[in-house]
Amino acid sequence: TGLTSKGLISEGSVDIHGKEYLPTWTRLSKPVSPWSTFVYLQQMTNWEVGQQIVLTTTVCYDCPVIYKASCEGKPHQNELRRIVGVSMDDTTQSYVIQIDRPLNYSHYAGFEYQGEVALLSRNVIVQGSQSFDSFGGHMKVKGLAAQGRFSGVEAINMGQLNILGRYPFHLHMMGESVGARNSYFQDCSVLNSQFRCYTIHGTNLTRISRNVAFNAAGMCYYIEDGVEENNLFEYNLAAHVIPIYQPANGDWGQGGETFSAIPGQLLIPADTSAAGFYISNAMNSFIGNTASGGWSGFAFPNIAEPLGNYKGTMYPNNTYLPLHRPLKKFYGNTAHSAGFYWIAHGSCIYVGAWLSYDSTGTLVYNSGRNSRDTLYSNGSKTFMLFEHTKTFLCNTGVAHWGNDVHVQTAEMHDCALGAFFFGSSAMYNGLVNTASKNPDNAIRFVDTVNGWGGAYTKVGFQFYDTWVQTILSNVTFRHFHFAPNSDCAVRYMDHSDHYTPQGINSVINLRFQDVDPNAVVCIQHCGVMCDPANSVSTMSSRMYSVWDWDGSLSGRGVPTIMGSNLDWWNWDDSCGFNTVTHLWSCPWKFEYAGIGAVVHKSFSTGQPVNVPSRSVAYIRPMVGSLLSEGCDYVKFSTCTDQYAPYTVGRMSQWGKPTTSNGIDLSPWAGVTGISNSGWYWRGKSTPYGINGAPSAFYFDNFYQLAAGSFVVLAIAYPSATKFTVQIDYYGNNLPVVPMSASLLDVLSPTENVLPADQQDCSYTDWQEWAYLCNDSGSSGFRWFFDGSHLYLRIVPYNCYSRMNVVRQACFESYFEAYGAKVWNMQFGYRLSVKAQCTGCAVQSKVDGVTYYSVPDVPPLRSFESYSAGISPSVITTRAPSKPTTKPTKIAPTRKPSTSRPLIRTSH
Repeated sequence: TGLTSKGLISEGSVDIHGKEYLPTWTRLSKPVSPWSTFVYLQQMTNWEVGQQIVLTTTVCYDCPVIYKASCEGKPHQNELRRIVGVSMDDTTQSYVIQIDRPLNYSHYAGFEYQGEVALLSRNVIVQGSQSFDSFGGHMKVKGLAAQGRFSGVEAINMGQLNILGRYPFHLHMMGESVGARNSYFQDCSVLNSQFRCYTIHGTNLTRISRNVAFNAAGMCYYIEDGVEENNLFEYNLAAHVIPIYQPANGDWGQGGETFSAIPGQLLIPADTSAAGFYISNAMNSFIGNTASGGWSGFAFPNIAEPLGNYKGTMYPNNTYLPLHRPLKKFYGNTAHSAGFYWIAHGSCIYVGAWLSYDSTGTLVYNSGRNSRDTLYSNGSKTFMLFEHTKTFLCNTGVAHWGNDVHVQTAEMHDCALGAFFFGSSAMYNGLVNTASKNPDNAIRFVDTVNGWGGAYTKVGFQFYDTWVQTILSNVTFRHFHFAPNSDCAVRYMDHSDHYTPQGINSVINLRFQDVDPNAVVCIQHCGVMCDPANSVSTMSSRMYSVWDWDGSLSGRGVPTIMGSNLDWWNWDDSCGFNTVTHLWSCPWKFEYAGIGAVVHKSFSTGQPVNVPSRSVAYIRPMVGSLLSEGCDYVKFSTCTDQYAPYTVGRMSQWGKPTTSNGIDLSPWAGVTGISNSGWYWRGKSTPYGINGAPSAFYFDNFYQLAAGSFVVLAIAYPSATKFTVQIDYYGNNLPVVPMSASLLDVLSPTENVLPADQQDCSYTDWQEWAYLCNDSGSSGFRWFFDGSHLYLRIVPYNCYSRMNVVRQACFESYFEAYGAKVWNMQFGYRLSVKAQCTGCAVQSKVDGVTYYSVPDVPPLRSFESYSAGISPSVITTRAPSKPTTKPTKIAPTRKPSTSRPLIRTSH
């Protein structure tokens, strides 16, 4: 077709078929060593003497020579050889290939995973050039009237670097035609591609089966414009895929690196993150494929709108965008030896990044954290589902920045980090194994080029730090061994004073096999208790908690709430401190949700103990701007987006000294703790000279309180103080809420909310238009001042609103999967308080807020004793519990349930 094309282009029917060699790739049945000339295969083949094969790498890196600095200067370990003999080993019943010269490297095969062996030779060869000169040939089948069927074809030195549409195998804009449905690439091979491997462009309902590719520049199996759907990719192999221009990095942050198209050097900027499988639209089927090497193995970039020929269209209709499409099927796929180009977040399976046009029409790509919502074409919410997935020798096994993902039946072996998820996410029936029998399983965790390092060499699963919902169910962690800065099975992300956790993590039926007790769960930034060399205690470490639905993480064998190392999480005698993990755990009973119908025992005595109903709560008390909206960069030169060198208050328990059993608050608002209990709040900040009762404060309209839960907040005020208490709905003030008749109205120990359609929402104290109901079947919001403390009963206001009968159903809403829940954040209603104390001593005035002088004394008795109606003359002076000197035993967990797993989101 001319020197500018140098290819085979068909707008009609084309059939090119060679001899069928099966399988086109298989795996090793036993490991092979350097200098070996025999290769043992799992399957019998009809491969022939003289044909070329490739053995893929079984180490964690796979850099070409031009990028070897990203692999500590080490060459990749894929090896090409010729077959000189074939036979059957009667002893091992393995098919054996004799090769033309000894191997240079080991290639592992064990029960955990095995390296691949692929046949590259075919008896029909299409060759683009004699050398790797960036201008090979290409084959394209195009148009609605076309049909292309290729099998048993070998493409050598094909593809034209950074030239659009010039790929080794290419189905182009065939739509959903009969020709598209009948077309396929099957049993073919690509060797030394100069631009891509197998491309599907504007074509649906076609098939790509049992192909192999080795040493390819740019995305290999390539779904081009984000409009391609219902195609089948099955049992294909991609190996040694090379980024174009330079590999995207991004240092230790989440932002990644941004590239724009560069004429002649970088046609598609996403090729800086070249992957074995580039999936711009997930509504396709991927079954039994393997990716070895590459920036990632399977890449799911966020495509906000169709690209290329389909720019400005919504193909095939206007009801969705490419990034919202769910996976049609992702089953039985494997990825390994990838993610090493970006030490912070590179992964073998990567859902993230962003590719779109800027205002000038130039393509711009960012490799970092970019989220996606997964939706059906009718707009209803769903999730990406990865089934029977295996990753090994990865920087990270699975990294998902999207908002909805389920990973079912997955294995992660020899990864620096097994997985991390964003949004509402779950892993069910997983295995995270940090130590296979592979002698070359070391994971590079320090970048020698840039000098970056990490806290742990291998981590099984990383809980994120804020605004997510994560469930781990029926997951096994294997071979994690503790040493300073070493292994950790479950790690909290706890580095920040700004980005802090609500109740965001739930676990059930976890198992730990050959895991040291101090490598089960790790908090890094909780001061010298966690790390003698690190005195920093962050707000995120202080607030961390986990709903442990069966005690399999805490080792207690009953539903448990786990909290940080602070006595803030020590609420009664049933709670216990694990001196090995540095975490508190309290038996969890939440009667409103039917949780914890078991007998609980004292952690110290082993005697039965009455455990109150409780859960995890999150509220955001705010005072002015200096003490609520982040670090004061003007006053403190050491402020960062993550760290504040000061605190702005303290939350503690009733009936206990404020110097213990409390949590210091950062200047970014928000605090997490145990619900259905009494919290004592004191505004104090030494740099500002604050230590008193504020004249005005409010609770932001973001909070987390499950239906049936509450917090009674106490604040010390002078006896002459007068209060104005209001609730507003998205900025619309409701009438002033009058004080309750007695303290007992505020201290009710239960909060049983009526169904929304049974609540009485007739007009009484609050405006009917806001639908706040005066008879909800429980206490609801109440407040009282007894002359020494203002008591505020904080409840999930949305549970008292008829507005939510249809729209939000009392906000008893949660993410639920595989036997566990994580309750949703709630929005809308905000509580504000103004306090005026005429003639009272003023302690300080800061940022427009007056702080009144008043002793820093919490209520003298515990919330439980108040709510039980104990005589005021009885004062509880129970000292804070001391940590036990005996570590909690991490006990084996129960067998996994045989019932069908539950996946449900309730609204």
